[in-house]
This record gives sequence, structure tokens and C-alpha cells, in this order.
Amino acid sequence: GNVFNGPVSKIGGNADFLNNVENIIIAPGYSGEFTVKVTASNVVAPGVPNPDNGPRQDFALVIYNAVLGAPVIESITVDDGVPTVTFRTGSGIVYSLEYKNDLGDAEWLALPGEKTGNGDIQALTDPTAASATRFYRIQAR
Repeated sequence: GNVFNGPVSKIGGNADFLNNVENIIIAPGYSGEFTVKVTASNVVAPGVPNPDNGPRQDFALVIYNAVLGAPVIESITVDDGVPTVTFRTGSGIVYSLEYKNDLGDAEWLALPGEKTGNGDIQALTDPTAASATRFYRIQAR
């Protein structure tokens, strides 16, 4: 972070000894996965209260132009006529379940209920399923 090539971030550079806010700016239109690795370079004293009083420092990481990938449905099961849709979540992201009875329908219809992601697999159910065929998608916001 804080190492730039024009308006976007670049790999490498030297440790930033002045700031505890690191900025990563992804080029607009970039597609694909990326990894951000944060390594403490010189934490020698407690910067924030902590139980063991060991060296620790708060920092903030800001990533611009990153796009959350579409949620992926892991499975759909039916128990006593009630479909359950499971999906992997991202921490703090709110998910809802939508459906169509026919893919030609103009709009997706929202089902009641939401889940806030925690990084694990979560599930949402469709207690209103009455059609023999129903199509689902997960929305993230």
C-alpha cells in the first residue's frame, strides 16, 4: 500500500514508517482475484490497549475499485417441501434470497429474511415454495 504507479497501486516498495493507513488502488476495469498481504515492519510498543501489553498497533486498510465477486450457491436441498439454499459468505456482507418460477419472468422476487456473512457457509430458506420448479439467486449488498 501507498506505493503507486501513477494513479494505481504497484507491488513492492519500502515500508511506510509514518502512516497507519494503507491505500490500495486497483485499476478501474481490473478483473480477476488479487491478494493483499500486510506485514508489520517495526511495532516496538503497545499502540493500543491489549491484554498482554505486547507490541500492537491499529491500522486501516483501504482498497479502492475492488469488486465483490458474485455469491456462489453451494447446494439446494428440500426438506418437507421447504427448499434451503446454502452459500459461502463474506464477513459483514448482507445476503438475501430471490426467486423466479420461470426464467422468462421479468423480475426476481425477494423472499423474507437476510443473513449477515461471517466468512462461513450460511443458509436461507424458501417457506413459500409452491411451484414444482423454482430458480434461485443470492443477492449481496
